[in-house]
Amino acid sequence: MELKKLELKKLELKKFAYRYLLPFMGLLLTAWLAMILFLPSFIKSQVQSYGQSIGYQINYQSLSVSPWILKLDIEGFELATQQGTPLIKAKHLVVNAEAIHLAIGRIHFSDISIEELQVHLSRSTSSKGVAQWNWVEFFQAIAQQKKNKDVASSPLKVSVSELHLKKAYLKVNDRLTQTTYELPHINLSAHDLANYDMKGQAGAQGDYSIHLGALDIPVTGSVNHLKLSSLSLNGHLEMSAKEMLKARLDLKINDALLKSQFQVSLKSSELDGSIDFQQLPLAPFIALLPSNKTLVTEKGTVSAQLKIKTAKKGWSILGDIDFGELAVFEPGQKEALLTWGSARFQQFELNFLDGAKRRFMIGELAIREPAVRFTIGEDGFSNFRRMFAKNAGLKDGGKTKLPSAQAPSEATASPRVQVDIRAVKVSNGSMYFKDLSLKSKFATRIRGLNGSLLGVSNTPGQYALIALDGQVDRRGSMRARGQMAFDDPRRNNDINISFKNIPLNSINSYSKSFAGYEIESGRIDVDLKYTTKDGRLLGKNHFVINQIKLGPEIEDFQGKKLPIRLAIGLLEDSDGMIDVNIPVKGDVDAPEFSMGHLVWQAISNVLSNIVSAPFKAIGALLGGDDIDGVYFNLGESVITPPQREHLEKLALVLQKRPTAQLEFYGTYDPQADRSELSRVRADRAILVAAGFKLSEDEPLPLPSLADPRIQGGLRSAYGSQVGRIQLARRLLMLPNTPERWTLLRDELIKSYVITDTQLVALATQRAQNARAVFLKKSPELAARVTVGAPQVSRLEDEGILLGVSLKR
Repeated sequence: MELKKLELKKLELKKFAYRYLLPFMGLLLTAWLAMILFLPSFIKSQVQSYGQSIGYQINYQSLSVSPWILKLDIEGFELATQQGTPLIKAKHLVVNAEAIHLAIGRIHFSDISIEELQVHLSRSTSSKGVAQWNWVEFFQAIAQQKKNKDVASSPLKVSVSELHLKKAYLKVNDRLTQTTYELPHINLSAHDLANYDMKGQAGAQGDYSIHLGALDIPVTGSVNHLKLSSLSLNGHLEMSAKEMLKARLDLKINDALLKSQFQVSLKSSELDGSIDFQQLPLAPFIALLPSNKTLVTEKGTVSAQLKIKTAKKGWSILGDIDFGELAVFEPGQKEALLTWGSARFQQFELNFLDGAKRRFMIGELAIREPAVRFTIGEDGFSNFRRMFAKNAGLKDGGKTKLPSAQAPSEATASPRVQVDIRAVKVSNGSMYFKDLSLKSKFATRIRGLNGSLLGVSNTPGQYALIALDGQVDRRGSMRARGQMAFDDPRRNNDINISFKNIPLNSINSYSKSFAGYEIESGRIDVDLKYTTKDGRLLGKNHFVINQIKLGPEIEDFQGKKLPIRLAIGLLEDSDGMIDVNIPVKGDVDAPEFSMGHLVWQAISNVLSNIVSAPFKAIGALLGGDDIDGVYFNLGESVITPPQREHLEKLALVLQKRPTAQLEFYGTYDPQADRSELSRVRADRAILVAAGFKLSEDEPLPLPSLADPRIQGGLRSAYGSQVGRIQLARRLLMLPNTPERWTLLRDELIKSYVITDTQLVALATQRAQNARAVFLKKSPELAARVTVGAPQVSRLEDEGILLGVSLKR
């Protein structure tokens, strides 16, 4: 009985299998076959159709689907423009999904793996003349396609457990800047990605890790490359309800770790974040400088703790920045271009949050052991200008005009950055200077630079205080004090710079190039004081030279020959010291303004005047006040009291210059002196005949013709010179009026005929009188003061100038 029941159950099962199970299995098999046979082609047609709708080609070589495990396997995927230019290629793409999540309305991918992905990023100019990146155009096409859909659908919730990008490749081609570089070894891993937040609301979240390996990227506008031995980053991203985006980014550059955290309000676009890094290598970033040479950085790190904030109107960065030991070299140079032991920026702030009040602030910038190498090449360009200038700027021979300084009223209306640096401190700095533009190369070194710059600000009317001391070569010293308005430092400053105990033979290169002499020995102290107010420069150059000894004159010197030896003989005192002052003035706003040229021109003018205008030269060199020349009245040889004072000043100078010699030579104007000498002889005859006693060295007064005594002297002088008969006729014919005496005096003057011999005698007497006055208080100088041959000259506004020649 039981056996019979068992057989009946088996029979029922067979009937169920034949009636239900076999058809269902057949249906499943048919569906599976349909998916295997038709789904790939359907997917391909849909993908291609979508690509055409957005204007791109989307293709792949093969596609396989495993419907039971929801696995998609694609070989040879490619996205390209209609012209066939690729945007992306992938050798192998695998997508694994989990069906169970469909039951709760979500799409979940357990794993997405992409191998040998190639991404092509390029920028060019479109047919409309607009520069744009190719991927921007692609995303714009997708956005436009979405706008064309009429039915709006709610977004699906999508999550990915694992995303792996292996052996990816990125190629960047910027046709506008002619820059091309590649990132050939990109590996990316991401975990727990989702387009919703932790609460299930619309948003995004996920962890990611990217490894780029070694990088070698060219820098636009420079011959340098950004080179990194390794670059990787990882972090976490979380966006909630389209309101807040939180991100953590840990970036590893070589062996240094940069940690950062950001929080962004998606409604206001405001960002708050922090960046913290230690011992970040500077070498890769120095390569970003737009230099024309590949800079080599052997040492250099930076550490910082920064706070970052952005808003709709701007952004800000604040914190402390510490630079470690730095050493930057030019290729082929043994000495570093720039070094320092350390540099610390305390309370650094760059605040652009308020567009109307942008500011840059540093509490204190402390630089320890900075050193710089500054070289001027044979063509006159410095190493820094050559390194960073555009090639076109060097081809014009340095004649490229720079914009002239603008007055504050001419500044642009846009708000500028307010600078406030409370203190800049330098300790144990140095500078190496070399000038190869001179005929004989020049080099010097400044060591032990210590000092500070306090209160740097570009606020109008505020001045920064400068204090700096240093050592020049082995025994010299340098000292700088003053103040400078950084609102316009060229136009407003008050600077004092002193150099002490500088060996003169160290500047032989300049003395050969500009003066035509070599200096064998001697030392110099220099005090420079420059004050500039609203662009007007007033400067004082005080030079004290000890025991200078000139070497041979340069035979093939092509410059302006100056009386160097004569100047030394005049200026050097009995102790071998030369103490001179040379003032300068100029307009710093002038396009041709050059401080070096201005000072040298002042020195050159003074030295040239030693021959052409010795009194003026002596005044400029020895006290700053001009010693005017000695002038004579026409027809006279008398030394007036003012002229006597000038000669006494000159005598004091000669007393202190034991090697200098002086020669006076009289001068005369043939025409002006001839007529005036006739008057002088006539008036002297009148006064003597009238009973007045006159010496040769006193000024000649003008006779008063109304005085009876003068009238008697005129009658006597007229009778002796013109004749008594002619005098009697005149007295009988002319009434006793003032006109009678004027006519008699005029006829007396005309009766004196002045010869050239008399003019030469006048000039000689002038020189002899000058020598006599000169030696009156300094008779010991008699052997060094002589009288030379007279010379013809011209009348000047002050009179006839006495000739003076300085000799050695």
